[in-house]
Amino acid sequence: MSPFNPDKFRLDSTSPGGVNTSIDRKIEKLSQKCAELIQKNKHKDAKKILSEIKELKALRLPEEESNPDQENTLITTPVFQLPDSEDSDLLEMEKTLATTPLILDQETTVVSTQATPHVVQKIPTELDRTVVTMPFKPDASALENKNRELENSADSKFKDKGTIIGIGACVLTFFVMAAFSFFAFKDFPGKGNYFDWLRAESVYQKAEAERKEGNFDKAIVNYEEANKIYPELAKAADARGLIQILKGQEKDALSSLEDAAYNSPKNSRFQRDYANALRLNNQEVKALEIVTKLDTKDSAVAQNKALLALIQLQLKRPEADDSIRQATSNAGNTGETNFERDYYAGIFYRTKGDLANSQECFKRASKAEPMNVLALVEYIKAKELQKEDVTQETSDLTKIAPKWSGSYSIAALACLKAGKNADAVKFAYDGLKLQSADFICLDVITKADEHAVPEKMEELYQKALSENQNEPTGWSGLALWQSKQENKSMQALESQARAVKLDQKNAAAWYQLALYLDKFQNKKEALRAAAEAMSLEPENENYTGLRMKLLSSN
Repeated sequence: MSPFNPDKFRLDSTSPGGVNTSIDRKIEKLSQKCAELIQKNKHKDAKKILSEIKELKALRLPEEESNPDQENTLITTPVFQLPDSEDSDLLEMEKTLATTPLILDQETTVVSTQATPHVVQKIPTELDRTVVTMPFKPDASALENKNRELENSADSKFKDKGTIIGIGACVLTFFVMAAFSFFAFKDFPGKGNYFDWLRAESVYQKAEAERKEGNFDKAIVNYEEANKIYPELAKAADARGLIQILKGQEKDALSSLEDAAYNSPKNSRFQRDYANALRLNNQEVKALEIVTKLDTKDSAVAQNKALLALIQLQLKRPEADDSIRQATSNAGNTGETNFERDYYAGIFYRTKGDLANSQECFKRASKAEPMNVLALVEYIKAKELQKEDVTQETSDLTKIAPKWSGSYSIAALACLKAGKNADAVKFAYDGLKLQSADFICLDVITKADEHAVPEKMEELYQKALSENQNEPTGWSGLALWQSKQENKSMQALESQARAVKLDQKNAAAWYQLALYLDKFQNKKEALRAAAEAMSLEPENENYTGLRMKLLSSN
């Protein structure tokens, strides 16, 4: 008897009575694959294939009862020997792989369960393909139950772990969402759409960054954009209004600050900013009503008293002095600062002509908020009224607001007044780099730069006027530099006439027009222009002298 050859003995659909042979073949292939996966320690994939094998077994057709001599006979696929292992799951899988009942047509086949493993006795010569046997006789139902227990046990473990992980994830998500809600919603005003507010906040932060660098024009644009996205964002409207006050745009500031006060009626500072804008627009009575309510609600707030005193002063109310005394009673104490109080008090004293107290108040306000451009500008003005040198303060201003052309024009003027022409010209050109239509910087260069080239200056004025054609000083400056060039006297006369048309109350503009007219021998019109200049400023000797000269020559 030769040893058993597994390659010779395979189930085939051509075998007599092989009704379930195709299913058995699939089982055989899957069993081989399962064994390979087990050897590679891919147990999860092996279990999936095991489930497929069970499903295929269920699809086999019922068979006739087998011969009693064959009741202990099994047909199996070859079993791959597993490495020695104590893993019960692996051992059970080894025993379970693809065992099936013996096909009825192979009744003459005898398998001895006591024989040496893998030895088949009495193989009929007519069976060229027969069975592969295993040396044990598993109970099919017992194997099924065992496999089901294993799967249920594994599923239970996975379910328990999944439940724990799921609960942990839910708890973590809850705390994350709670933290997010606290930080995300703590500043939300509660009006309108939350996501619109979130977008507006992002734009507002960009505007704040621009404001801190002195890029006020871009800051205003971003503040406006933030309010378009979320109109209820009061702080954007308030910040925009304060910049507009700094730039001298009082009417625009009133509209902005009114929006801020309306959207945040409980914010006292926004209410004061709005009242101050009303004061600047000559609406003192309405401003007084707002501040009186604030002061009645909390009379201990010094800034309420200071603004109240300022409005009362403009309305010529006798109680103004008493209000300012109450507001400034603690001013100057060690460590005590209050920007709003000192800012409004500084304007109060300046209006009354008390320049020393005004300067002291603005100095404290600037100290309270060192990066506040408005406070420093007012302090510079106060020192200039006292005829003091402010070149150091204006230099500091260009550092605080490096992207605001106004800081350079203020510094240029201060240096021009101090006789520091070189510094004045430098600051003026720096300002023009930021704002080509800064006519103050152009005027400083005209007065301070002895080496200025007429053609270059004409070009600078033309560029500035292309951006703002309604500035009379710009047309006068252009006329001056045109008059210094050959064959441009007529252009100079036309430019100066346009300046007078834009500002007929400007005595200097009339005077320059008279000079250009006289140059063209138009004595009659020149005399009329000189008379206008003298009527506006009768004490000016230059205007009077020109008129007398024209009268005598006529």
